Amino acid sequence: MKYEHQKQGFFGHRFLVTVNPQEIAAIKKTIIADYMKLQPPASALNHPMSEADIVSKNHDQILKTLRDRILSSYFNGILNDLKLVPAAPVKFKASNLNESADFQFIGEFETRPQLQQINTNGIEFNLQAPEVTESLLGEEIRRILLPFGQAKDQSADYQSQWKSFVIFDLDYIVDGRERPEYSMKRQGLMLGSKAFKFPIDQYFIGASSGQIKFVDYKLPEVFNIHELAGKTVKLKLTVNKVQEIIPPNLDDNFIQKQFGGKPGAPTSAKAFRDFVKNQLVNRLTFEQFTKSKSETLRKLVLANQFAVPGSMIEAQKKVIIDREAKEAQSKGKYTPPAPGSKKDQDLTRFAADIVRAALIVDFLARSNNIKVTPMDVENHLSKTARLFGTTAEALKSKFTTRESREQLKYAVLENKVVHLFAKSA
Repeated sequence: MKYEHQKQGFFGHRFLVTVNPQEIAAIKKTIIADYMKLQPPASALNHPMSEADIVSKNHDQILKTLRDRILSSYFNGILNDLKLVPAAPVKFKASNLNESADFQFIGEFETRPQLQQINTNGIEFNLQAPEVTESLLGEEIRRILLPFGQAKDQSADYQSQWKSFVIFDLDYIVDGRERPEYSMKRQGLMLGSKAFKFPIDQYFIGASSGQIKFVDYKLPEVFNIHELAGKTVKLKLTVNKVQEIIPPNLDDNFIQKQFGGKPGAPTSAKAFRDFVKNQLVNRLTFEQFTKSKSETLRKLVLANQFAVPGSMIEAQKKVIIDREAKEAQSKGKYTPPAPGSKKDQDLTRFAADIVRAALIVDFLARSNNIKVTPMDVENHLSKTARLFGTTAEALKSKFTTRESREQLKYAVLENKVVHLFAKSA
């Protein structure tokens, strides 16, 4: 076997590999031997096939296996010798396989960037302990008690926090065109709760059922719809219903009536308040950690705008497009961005920054010997389960595929890396 190696740009590699007939024959011999081993032992009722019969019967499959094994074994050998790691699956171009002539194939790929250092100047991970005031605790208790209260229709009154509940539809209007694939129907919001993904409570002041409001709004830089992140759009808010919720009084009798006899449930109004306060601290800590982590990673990416292989960007774009297409299934047809369009260019930049963030996290983890153990994953699941009132086993059941488990492991790695910043701040 011989090969020619050509470097292409920053990350590209192109190999022309030639395998001679003697090498092809040796590999074919091992494949045929594997087929021979699969035969059942000889007996009065079973007569093993000859090698010629096996080759004749499995001719096409043997040739396919031969071609695939040549590509994988020889190319992997080259990669190992040169210590090259492809950033994405290798693209092969091969001639027709003729056992009596040289077999040539081309392998093209890009390697991952080998980062030497990361600029972390001025970047801190802010993780202050959340303060739970009596006012905030009172609002949380009121929110929990609302499902047990009485409702009556009214106009929204923002001054009465945790009193007005609005059911509404949200549509995005971008560049003068409504985008139904991103619409959100029958959303519920208790005014003053700040429970929506971005603050829109004030736009429902004095609203009544059937009213439609149009609001110019700049969306957050970190937003789940990449195309709209950081942009100013027009929100169409359609009010379906406004209700005033009158919660019940919190006393020992109410607690006994609702929770009495349930394992682990509070048995008094005081125990209920303590339980809610603990849950509130956990939730606020989680929200603050998530927000600070996103902001820290964003600053790291902005401070380290290194080149990224196109194959890694395209792979990440596919992940984003597939996810958005899946989310849009229930809302109608999804149209991916046309190549070269502004939407495609925005998506390319967005995907490139996601790749940069992953490479930065990987570099910082290796540089600081940070690893994710099975126990780290178990602790993460247990902590998250307590936060959302479920069990670790129930959460674990959602990570059944290899891809989902790798994503979970990476999320834990991200958490450990940003904690590094918090400890060193």
